Amino acid sequence: MKKSLVSAVMSFATLSIVASAALAANPNGPKPKCPFGQLPVLENGSYHCEDAKLKANSKPSRRQPLLPN
Repeated sequence: MKKSLVSAVMSFATLSIVASAALAANPNGPKPKCPFGQLPVLENGSYHCEDAKLKANSKPSRRQPLLPN
């Protein structure tokens, strides 16, 4: 009987440690499962779904154009 009690306590402790590590890895909560075409976005400490959109760079590229030989 004592072995089963020790085993149960160790199992509970292990699961508690794993659960606390999982919550500590993402303090903002779990990311929502968004519909197709939407992405989870973090704003003000919580996630919500938004439409996927491309963002262009506001700075021009510094690459030099290739010169013909």
